[in-house]
Amino acid sequence: MPQKRYQDFTLEAAEKAYEKGQALYLKSVKPEDLVECARLFSFAAFLGHAEAQRCLGLLYAQGEGVARDPLAAARWLELAAQSGVPAAQEAVGLLYYAGEGVERDCRKAAKWWKAAGAAGLPEAMNNLGNLYEAGLGVKKSQKEAARWWLAGAIKGQVNAQHNIAVAYQKGLGVPQDFALALKWFKAAAEQGLPEAKLGLGQLGLLGLENAPPIKESLELMREAGAAGLCEANFNLGLIYETGEYAPSDLNQALRHYYLAALQASPVALMNMAILLALGWGEPKVKKEAFSFLKEGSLRGDPKFIFCRGVAVLAGDKANFKEEIWEEAQRHIHLALKFNDPWIKSWGAKIARDKEKRGKLKAEETLDLTKIAALAVFPLEPKE
Repeated sequence: MPQKRYQDFTLEAAEKAYEKGQALYLKSVKPEDLVECARLFSFAAFLGHAEAQRCLGLLYAQGEGVARDPLAAARWLELAAQSGVPAAQEAVGLLYYAGEGVERDCRKAAKWWKAAGAAGLPEAMNNLGNLYEAGLGVKKSQKEAARWWLAGAIKGQVNAQHNIAVAYQKGLGVPQDFALALKWFKAAAEQGLPEAKLGLGQLGLLGLENAPPIKESLELMREAGAAGLCEANFNLGLIYETGEYAPSDLNQALRHYYLAALQASPVALMNMAILLALGWGEPKVKKEAFSFLKEGSLRGDPKFIFCRGVAVLAGDKANFKEEIWEEAQRHIHLALKFNDPWIKSWGAKIARDKEKRGKLKAEETLDLTKIAALAVFPLEPKE
């Protein structure tokens, strides 16, 4: 009998310590509050309280109230996960996926995310879907990926909503269905996800039934671009350059190409350079774009060197001063020494597309033709 009373007392004490630690953590304002939380959670965790083990693991992971210790975090979180705590299972899955405090093991990540997903945690559902899409730790299956994404999307997980929208849009693991793609893009966009705003805007430009109108679609794409989404800025650059879906505005086109180039889009970099060569762009954007090209050139990147050579022609697009051409020639010859096929292919592309660039005048097309010829048929630089 005494042994039973001691056991009951221990469990009761662990629960009280956990509850006190939780209440203190929620209202903690001082570092010493977190230290006390760690003490209370430690007491309960050592007595086998699973939720306290999870909380203690999180404190070690974040370095709150204790020194940050990934190994201790993983140990306590996995103990809680083994006791069936879904939130701990999800957290341990992240640790195994990232290799934080444990050796990276996508199979174990999948195991724990599957357990947490089965318990209804939408983040774990989305993460598990990502593993099935990539074939990490599980047999690659677009169908299984879509199944888990849909489960997470129904529970409101924003990335799962976007992922299943893309799946329906492209027919990946599910039958292609633009109506369902729109539904889930809208749901994720309403939660503010830039990628979903871009997807919804792109479907709107296609004129699909129940899709946003053109004006609203462009605004969604602008919001995605303002959030730093490379694809959104590149697409807006194309729209403003070609005049499709919106009035042609080469100043805006240059701005969006520049923003996309900042996100490492080589095609946007080249389009930006061509518009600079034609003298387009507001002074502030032109200055920033030229500085960006110069920085990349100084790093020795052949694409930047080539594009800087193209853009240098902005000095006089109509009368074409010889010294400007010589500077451009110098940069382009330097870039060609890297024997980069991307550079040579762009020379051919410039030649093909030169007449599409904002209704160019004859003398403007001449500049780009010279660049194209130099890139495709490189000449020896002057001695």
